[in-house]
Amino acid sequence: HSSKSSITIVLEGKNNITSGYYSSIYVAGEVTITGDGTLSITASDRGIRAGDVEINGTTVNIKAPSDFGIYATTDMRGSGNVTINNSNVKIESGSWGIYSGDDRPAPSGDDTGNTSISNSTVVINLTCDANVIYAHNGGINIDGSSVEMNKTAEGYNPPVYSSESVSISGGSEVNVHNAEKVVSIQSEADIEIAGSTVSADGGLYTLGTITVSPAACTMVDIKVGPDQEHYLDSPYGEKVVFSGSEINSLYYNYVEIKPHTHTGEIVWSVTSSTHKGYYDCCGTEVPEGEHVFDR
Repeated sequence: HSSKSSITIVLEGKNNITSGYYSSIYVAGEVTITGDGTLSITASDRGIRAGDVEINGTTVNIKAPSDFGIYATTDMRGSGNVTINNSNVKIESGSWGIYSGDDRPAPSGDDTGNTSISNSTVVINLTCDANVIYAHNGGINIDGSSVEMNKTAEGYNPPVYSSESVSISGGSEVNVHNAEKVVSIQSEADIEIAGSTVSADGGLYTLGTITVSPAACTMVDIKVGPDQEHYLDSPYGEKVVFSGSEINSLYYNYVEIKPHTHTGEIVWSVTSSTHKGYYDCCGTEVPEGEHVFDR
């Protein structure tokens, strides 16, 4: 427990915190956890509660079977932001896995309630009808990371909820499992997926738009339903924006977004001086190189 405005925990070797009452780490301000070591938390209440939580360049495992895994809130003298960078984090929670934000304005007036995950591996398992990641009055940004989220209890709370935008980019791999098979990722603004892989067995829902962009010089598959059928004009070779009724088939349904996998045959176009090959499934040209073909 700390009443300071900020505290930094530098991990060396293996470290364990077990709390029999209340939060294992409780800071009225910002807490930063870093270092080459590891930290395992077993909490009877909340794993980490602070104004802001930053996990940077380290490994943290949290077991909070009856409450929040990480709870960052503005009533704790912070902005209610959770930042995970270049780290390995695993959370097993009986309530919200990561909760960022609050109704109260941040003392600094900065952006509040954001959850940001970059260059990290994160696994969150939730055993109740709550949100795996909940950004109360901020956005969710996942960049260059592997994130697996499992909600094993039935109920209508989506595993991922943001009152602002959800952004997934930088070759991230995001898998969301919802036992209820309803909405898995919900945004009150927009959802943007760029050059990344996303699977959500309850689909995507937003009050704004859903934007999907392939990585440079590639195509992207968007598949829906139990048979994983291509959606509309999938695969796409450039950015596509869905809005209005186009979004209806992307929620209450299995959705998979990933780099295009060629399922067709190569068709060769041969002249006296050149030869080019194209996949007949999507028209993509075969990369240049040495090819064996019959003339």
